Parts: sequence; structure tokens; C-alpha cells
Amino acid sequence: LCALSPSSENCFLAYPYPPPNPTSLSGQLLIFDAFNLQAVTVLQAHKAPISTIQFNYDGTLIATSSDKGTVIRVFSVPSGDKLFQFRRGTYPARIFSLSFNLSNTLLSVSSDTDTVHIFRLVDERLAKDQDPNADGVVATIEKDKDKNLGKSLMSAVARTRKAAVSVVMSSYVPDSISEIWEPQRDFAFAKLPNTGGGSVSVNSVNSANVGKKRPAPSICAINENQNSKTQILMVVSADGYCYTYEVGSNGGECPLLKQF
Repeated sequence: LCALSPSSENCFLAYPYPPPNPTSLSGQLLIFDAFNLQAVTVLQAHKAPISTIQFNYDGTLIATSSDKGTVIRVFSVPSGDKLFQFRRGTYPARIFSLSFNLSNTLLSVSSDTDTVHIFRLVDERLAKDQDPNADGVVATIEKDKDKNLGKSLMSAVARTRKAAVSVVMSSYVPDSISEIWEPQRDFAFAKLPNTGGGSVSVNSVNSANVGKKRPAPSICAINENQNSKTQILMVVSADGYCYTYEVGSNGGECPLLKQF
């Protein structure tokens, strides 16, 4: 398991840091400078073993998930500072792919569920020390003020209340429990059609899924439509289907545009 930055200027290689016990897997991530051939950062990405690693296109961000698949984290490169922490869901899942868009504003995640999640990357320089949604509230109000200021203010108040609960709870309970209270969930999502493909789950990370039909493995990516300037989500599955969805500026469920 490893990832190589596609940037020719910020050329880094990332892979799980070898644990003391060779037979176990690590939740630590090592970032290696492929130009100068030296390690630059070792960071604690997850407590569980890392399952997925993905750089953005300019090599300045890296996203990770663990075997649990419930939390997605984004770190700066090469410093290793944690910038974002997103909750994909409550139940464990196997993450198939992580993908940034070209402008580094969205992160898409596909898994062994029928939902592809899209998270919004808001400028949160102090996310690791402050409420992770505070700057996002201000940014959302500024962007939506010309559309519907009343709804934006009500949404902001609701998110601020949830953030306050998160801050209070995190000071009293362990990190593994306080993460459940964090308000940063998906900004948008897409439902994959049931094509009859996939397989029956035998050894699922979520015991509730054992014996149930699960979607075929898939990879996802986000691109911008040059004509309409809208963000387009593309999903390709192992059973031979390709789906395109439109990611609305207000988030929510993405409508299916085409299926091939």
C-alpha cells in the first residue's frame, strides 16, 4: 500500500510506517521525499491500520482512511498537520477510493456501500486546535448570502450548536468516542444504482453486512464541466458500469446524469 504524488514539483511517496512488530499493520503514515530520497514526516493518521492513501494533484494534501472506514482524514504535505477530519458513516466499511478535485475544494469517497460521499474542503488553517466547522459556517454564509440569507443563518446556527456540543464532549471523553460528535459529515452524496452486480459479503468489516449483497468495487473522481462550470462526479465500478452525477452548489443528493 502506497501513494505517489502526481506533481513534478512536490514529488512525495507515502506509505504506512512499519510498526515494531512486523506481523502487525500500522496506523502511522510516512511521507518520503522522492527527489531528495529522505523521509520528511511520520504522522499518526489512524489508530487502526491504514487502508487507503491518496495525494491531491499538486502534492500539497494527502487523504487517508483506515480499515474501519468510518473516518477520513486530510493532512498537509509535507508538514503532516491535520487539516480536516470527516465522518463517512457510523458503521464500518471498506474504502475503495479517495479522490480530490483539481481545485482542492472537494474530496470524494467510494466504499463497499451503495453511497459515494463528497466532502467539502473549507479553508480551516486552525482546524486541529479549533472547532472544525467554525470557518465553514462563515464561508457558507458568505457564499449563499445572495441566494437565501435566512436559510443560511438558520443552518449556521444549527451547525454552531452541534459544534459546541462537539467541543464540550471532546474535553470529557476519549478521542475514539468524541469523534462521533463531530459535525463534519458529507456535503453531498450519490447513490449507485442497483445493477444486480457485486457479490454476497462473506467476510465484511461490518458484521451486519455478512450474507447481504454488496456493490461491486468502484473508483470515483470529480471534474469540472468546462461549459457549465459545475462539478461532475464520475464513478466506475468493477462490474463494467460508469456513472456521472452533477454535484450541486448546495450539496445534498447528486442527480444521476448518465449511465454507461
